[in-house]
Amino acid sequence: MLKDLTDLQIRILRALREHRKKETSEIFSMDDFYKSLPVEVGKSRFQEDVDILESDGYIVKQAQAFNEIGGYDITAEGLKYLREIEQ
Repeated sequence: MLKDLTDLQIRILRALREHRKKETSEIFSMDDFYKSLPVEVGKSRFQEDVDILESDGYIVKQAQAFNEIGGYDITAEGLKYLREIEQ
């Protein structure tokens, strides 16, 4: 049974998947992604969703500078989740 993820969490996974498809050496900046979201998404709520995805094994942190959310990549588990919900 799939764990229920929020719309925002699924949006994060999809953005990471699209970034991976580009086959670039650049790390996906969660801070830049957050800045592209509508204003009504609070940073603390966004950080909480990122933390949940990371602790559940859907994403993995690649880099983090001081006072930033950091750079992330999607894991095989995250890709599997997206495949299953999109069937």
